Amino acid sequence: MKYIRYYINNDSTDDRKKLRKLSEFLSNRLGKRITVDSETCYHLIFDEDIDVDHFEHRNFNKLKWLLGKNPVKSTLSKNSIFEKAEKENLIEIGTKPMFVTSFSTNAVLVLRAAGIKHIKRLEHSIRYQMQNISWSNREDIIPMICDRMTQCEYPKEVCFEGTNAREKYFEIDLIGSIDNLIAANQKLS
Repeated sequence: MKYIRYYINNDSTDDRKKLRKLSEFLSNRLGKRITVDSETCYHLIFDEDIDVDHFEHRNFNKLKWLLGKNPVKSTLSKNSIFEKAEKENLIEIGTKPMFVTSFSTNAVLVLRAAGIKHIKRLEHSIRYQMQNISWSNREDIIPMICDRMTQCEYPKEVCFEGTNAREKYFEIDLIGSIDNLIAANQKLS
């Protein structure tokens, strides 16, 4: 499955206010000054093997207008503003890859209406660059900036191929004895 990423700098007035609040919140919680910058990353997942260069040549201007925060001055780019940032200072938070969000469903419909075909899914994530953090701080920071139920930290390369295989299941007779639950817990832990 092919997919491409596009980036947009979060530099609007609203974005700056949110980042300032996040910076203050993290600084207060961690007891040291943390500066935060961010960008939005769009992940376009294709439904078939297509020529990405041809797709971009035909559709980039439409994508720039549709995905950009400011249609007059869009900063949509294939290159991240954080390309040269240290890896430990970057945290990317997005929807868990196995979930197709309503955002994706609606975005794909809008793209099709605009004549942009062959996109199966479009998800977005937020990439944060945080100064003055360490790996030990990451475990404290991630729960503060994401909903662990529906979101996760993305590794450098995220895989959006879901699993369709059914997991094996079995029943535990709780009415018969609590020991059945204890045994299952020990077996599956």
